[in-house]
Parts: sequence; C-alpha cells; structure tokens
Amino acid sequence: MSEKNKVKKAKISQTKAKIPERKCSKCGSIISSKILKQCPICDAILEELPAKISLEKEGQESLLVFTGKKLEMANKYVIKKDQWTFKEAIAIFFNSIVFYIFAELVIVGLFYISLDPTSESLQLPITIEIIAISQIPGAFLIIYPIFYIYSKKHKMSKLGLTTEKKSLTIALTIGIIGGIMAYFVALLSIPINDFLVSIGLEFFGPPSYLSEEYEIIRASHFIYKIFIPILLMLDVIGKEITFRGVLHNGLSERFGNQFIDRIYVILIVSSIYSSFFLFLTFNLSYIVESFLTNLVFGIIYEATNRNLYSTLCASSIYTLIAFCLILF
Repeated sequence: MSEKNKVKKAKISQTKAKIPERKCSKCGSIISSKILKQCPICDAILEELPAKISLEKEGQESLLVFTGKKLEMANKYVIKKDQWTFKEAIAIFFNSIVFYIFAELVIVGLFYISLDPTSESLQLPITIEIIAISQIPGAFLIIYPIFYIYSKKHKMSKLGLTTEKKSLTIALTIGIIGGIMAYFVALLSIPINDFLVSIGLEFFGPPSYLSEEYEIIRASHFIYKIFIPILLMLDVIGKEITFRGVLHNGLSERFGNQFIDRIYVILIVSSIYSSFFLFLTFNLSYIVESFLTNLVFGIIYEATNRNLYSTLCASSIYTLIAFCLILF
C-alpha cells in the first residue's frame, strides 16, 4: 500500500473514531450524527453526547443515519430555518387543520346556542350575519404556521414568501394572469357537474340554499359587501399558507424536484384540498371546482419557483371575481 493511501485510510479511521454511534432506545435505529437530538424514525430522545464530542466541528461529522432499513442523509431530518423537512411540514399542516376545525366547531356551536330552544327546527337560518361569520375559520389557518415560523426564528421564505424584487414582480404578474385563468377553468366544473347529475349522480348538483345565499348578499347593507370580501381574503391567505406554503413545500422535499415529482405534488395537494373541504361542506358540487382551480394554483406556484405571492395573488383575484359576479 502506498504512503498516500495509508495516510488517507488513517484519516478515515480517525474520523470514524470521532463519531460515536448511538442506538435509539425505542426503535433500535443506529444514529451516527452529532446534529440529531431525536431519533428520525420514532422521535424518541437520544442520549446526550459527551461534551467533547458535541463541541467538535461539523465538518468532521458523519451525514449518514441508519434507519433500520437503509442509510440516509442526516441533513434530511435536521430542522432548517428556510426549508421544511417532510415530517415537520406534515406536523405543522395537521396542527393548522386541527386549529381550523376547532374554530369551525366553536362558531357553529355558538350559532346553535343562539337558536330558540322551543323552535321545532334546529337548522341554522340563512342570514347575512351567518354568511359573514362563517368565513372566519379560514383566517385561523394563518395563525399556527406563522406562529411556528416566528417562535422558531425561521425565515418567511420557508413558506414561499420571497420578496426579492425580480422574483416578486414575476410572481405577481403570473398571479394576476393565473387568477383570471383559474376562474375560466372553474367554469368547466359546471358542465362536468351537469353531466354527472344527468347520469343520476344528483349529489353533484349545486346545493339548494346557494341561490338564497346569493340573494341575501345582494340585498345586504354596503358594509357587509366590504366586510365579507375582507374575510374571504383572510381565508385565501390562510389556505394558501397552509396548503401551499406548508404542505406543498413539505411534499416537495419528500418527492424531489424532477418534473414528474412536481406533478405528483400538485395532484396530491389538489386532492387533499378538495377532499378536506368536501368533508366540511358535505357537498360534492364543490369538489370538481376546487380540484380544477387548485391544479391551476399548483402549476402557478411551481412556475414561479414556489413563490407564495403568486398563488396569493391568483387565488385573491379568482375569489374577488367570483364574489363580484354574485353581486352583479
């Protein structure tokens, strides 16, 4: 063996010796990393490293973690300030949805408490106040992701909120065009739903109360015609932050950045979004529209290098167009 190879082998052995292996007490995974404090497989707390080892330079650290099945890069499990890990994003997304459902249940519960207990019907009346207040839960989707980012002192770019001038200009331009396109794409849901109804799937028809809601909004006081769009904008911001800034970005870290991977992520996010709000409204007439529009927003998001301002703009314009058409 040459002198050069001997020196190289000695350096490798020396580096390995400096990196202790820790075995997870819960799942048995072997962790060769000074960065990780929790097991990346089961989240169990790992035993503390000796002070001398933990203070060594990061450049000497092994970047591999044995998960019980294969070796993976340790950086995959390290929480970063400007990039989601998959598990981190799923946790934040789930907590945000729980926050939303809690707000929805509280508001609906307060409505029912306000009903006359002597009334024969426990169905909520359709009033402009109920229509307005029912838009509030969407705003709660803003709270948890933003709180998480600020409390951890992470960067807002982690949510896709990139403010670099050129990127922002492109994002807003594409967002304006995309918002108008999303509305015309949403119109495709009308013939699709009509066809489904014609073949016997009547639950794809529009809800009976929808026209009544539109009439109430048209006849409402001017203040409600301003207040409701404001709540709708908060709803847009909340949903885009949660579904695009958190879920979409987290899935992108899981799947990768190849073209086909991006298509998978767009389809998954659109499906989850549609299914979630189907669960809340119990009406299939919205599922086609929300799926189609979210495909457009997902494409816009990827086309602008995942700048969230693009879909915030597009979704806002789409929502305002739809609301203005209700008024006029």
